[in-house]
Amino acid sequence: MSELFLHIFNMSIAASFLLLAVLLFRVLFKKAPKWINVLLWGIVAVRLICPFTIESALSLIPSAQTVSPDIMMDATPKINSGIPILNAVINPVISGSFAPDPATSANPLQILIPVLSIAWIAGIAGMLLYTVISHFHVKSKIGTAVLLRDNIFQSEHIVSPFVFGIVKPKIYLPYRITNQEMPYVLAHEQAHIHRKDHIWKPLGFLVLTLHWFNPLVWLGYILFCRDIELACDQKVIAALDRGQRADYSQALLACSVKKHRFAACPPAFSEVGVKTRVASVLQYKKPALGVILAAVAVSLALAIGFLTSPLSSESIGIQSLSAKRLLSNKIELNIRYSHPTGGYSVRALSENEGKYCGDGMRSYDGALGKYRIMIKFGDTDPSEAFTRNFPIGDVVEIKNAPINIRAKRVSPEDHGFVLYLGFDTPIQIEETDYTMLNALGGTLRIQLEEE
Repeated sequence: MSELFLHIFNMSIAASFLLLAVLLFRVLFKKAPKWINVLLWGIVAVRLICPFTIESALSLIPSAQTVSPDIMMDATPKINSGIPILNAVINPVISGSFAPDPATSANPLQILIPVLSIAWIAGIAGMLLYTVISHFHVKSKIGTAVLLRDNIFQSEHIVSPFVFGIVKPKIYLPYRITNQEMPYVLAHEQAHIHRKDHIWKPLGFLVLTLHWFNPLVWLGYILFCRDIELACDQKVIAALDRGQRADYSQALLACSVKKHRFAACPPAFSEVGVKTRVASVLQYKKPALGVILAAVAVSLALAIGFLTSPLSSESIGIQSLSAKRLLSNKIELNIRYSHPTGGYSVRALSENEGKYCGDGMRSYDGALGKYRIMIKFGDTDPSEAFTRNFPIGDVVEIKNAPINIRAKRVSPEDHGFVLYLGFDTPIQIEETDYTMLNALGGTLRIQLEEE
């Protein structure tokens, strides 16, 4: 349970960066269509609920895992927010407050995190209970509703129009709505149904339920509810003239209600940000094409940047080395890599050449065999997996190779490394000057020919 809680906690922190970006977007693109805001909240929801993400060099998330699952057992517990200044401020406090007690060998986080996990589950249970109670409270009010026509009902027990139902949504109206207000109210509620808001809002509340401990998610849900109302308003008033928009605003005011509780119920016509919506309706101007295109472009950039995670050390650099036989006397070396920062060169070494980059000038000890080639990666480092498989200075046999191939990795510089390959039989190779690797990754194929 603790690992699950930490996983959700890390997802919530990562999504918080996207939440902040969407809040900034709403400020900078006030004139953009409101449906774009709703779309962005959908992207936030995906980030909050998707258990995995794609790693990308374009990611704008500082850290995919702020709190490591091993923090409960760490002798010096710390976080990795991806922001060095923040780490420098927080980690001394965490290490000082939650370091294991030498006398008891107990890590306080082994107690605190399970307690927080239980509190998280209890909060989810409370939110779900509230949802169930709210659902049946609404159903009790509309139990005596009278069919007006189609999927439209009227009830004397409700004070504001709303859509209720997931599979077959129905529109419920209070009796006090006048004939002049009726067309505008129905147009708004039908826009909700057309946009599937009766589905998206409950789903948004479920996402909030999962991340109830994050204040930014609460703020995001409140603004999401406001944005779906504004988006529906814009959808309706786009076809109205100035006089009809004034009547629409009057309908908003006439149907407005004072909210007494947090709304987990379906979209209601006039219970979210009425003053803001009236001002938006009266001041509405069709968004310029340039504003729409800019907003869409920024939204796409936010999706790419925040739905992906930063590259891990396992995902950067040289990944693996293998070999296979192509023909009776031809062998292909396959070096898989991703996101390199430089290039490579290949050359054969003479039998007695003893220059080992990083080791200085010395006589060849013969550990790799009589015949050798040198592959130099100028700026690309090995991945952590490659480093484990090929420790510096060790001679490693290449597994499943068609002939005996031994490898030795050395690091002559701060960046990059040299890989020596040794053979028992003479080989020919086409030497390569410094050549850039594919920036997106791939497989470097080097062909050898046995003499």
